[in-house]
Amino acid sequence: MLAGFRPRWVTPSSCAVDVAHPARAELVEDNNNWGTHYCWSPVSLVLATPVARPSPPAPTAGWEFVPAGTNLFYNCDGLRLPGSASPTWRWVAVMPDHAGDVYLRLHFPLVGTRYGFDSVGGESSWGPGESDFVLVDGHLSDAFDEITAPLDAGVVLSGEASAFVTEAVTATSLPVESGSQFGPYTLDAGHLLDLYQVELTPETWRIDLTNVSGSVDWGLSLYGPGGRFHGKSDAVDGAIAWLEGPALGEHVTIEVADPGPYALAVWKTDESVTAEGGSYSLEFTAGVSAVPNPVGTAGHFGLSSVFPNPFNPQTEIAYSLASRSAVTVAIYDLRGRCVRKLVMGIQPAGRYSVLWNGRSDAGDIAPSGVYMVRLQAGNETWTRKVSLLK
Repeated sequence: MLAGFRPRWVTPSSCAVDVAHPARAELVEDNNNWGTHYCWSPVSLVLATPVARPSPPAPTAGWEFVPAGTNLFYNCDGLRLPGSASPTWRWVAVMPDHAGDVYLRLHFPLVGTRYGFDSVGGESSWGPGESDFVLVDGHLSDAFDEITAPLDAGVVLSGEASAFVTEAVTATSLPVESGSQFGPYTLDAGHLLDLYQVELTPETWRIDLTNVSGSVDWGLSLYGPGGRFHGKSDAVDGAIAWLEGPALGEHVTIEVADPGPYALAVWKTDESVTAEGGSYSLEFTAGVSAVPNPVGTAGHFGLSSVFPNPFNPQTEIAYSLASRSAVTVAIYDLRGRCVRKLVMGIQPAGRYSVLWNGRSDAGDIAPSGVYMVRLQAGNETWTRKVSLLK
């Protein structure tokens, strides 16, 4: 603290601070503010223990008082994800108020008081009232010390003030083989997520989550080896599902190319079900068909390709039907809102394709970002990520 100055405001973890000179007669009265950026020790999380937190400060509050050329980073509420004694998957999640929105960034641990929460390792930014999380893969041998050590999470406000709940967990290993069934497991009221480590062999897998009790709106997603940090949207292509609704199951079908430890995430979709508890079971089936036969044949259901991806101005979505089915092909944003319905109707067995020109049902140009292509044929559903560039 500078002698002779008083603090204008201070908010824990990472924030800009401005100070004002005491009142006195001066020739110039509009140059008495000066600001700088400091970090406070982040709040240490206890595994599997939800914590309610007040709203983070406004992301850029106080920046106008900081001298030009200063290295600035967003004001945030800082959290510390505990380290792990052995290689495993870990994650930290946040759930904002229903009317509010925050997003989550993961950083290497704070060093000193000036330069923490700046370099971002992974991040997640879904919509108001929706969960966000970032996972850490602790199996990368070239960075073992870094990725098993504690990590810092910065929770950044997006919009109006929003309190939130946060929780950190490590993965529980499941001995998976084709036909394996596990559970029922209970995700208690107030908790946000469960995390499982599964060894998957190179083949096509289907993973089913069945609701056993309660009215939780479940989300299910799979994350693979190959990167240190994985945001919520960084699931293995096609392996994220959350749209079925409360008290219903979800499933994903994925072509596994590389063997290794994958992370299976089970999560509550939004704030409306945070206070609810529910039970579910999991089933793993290998050798199912997710990709159509070669051109000119039917016999398989599934999304075969979305190309180009990323795209601008349009992309082609190819899919195949094994039998006559009621079909819907639609585009969703990451908040689960339907942006565009491309196909709705009955179609015979065969191969099909449809173009999406990046516009909504109302004809508006969709913002750049990540969207989900969703194919529903009969009782089966497939999803794939697609990125719209501008």
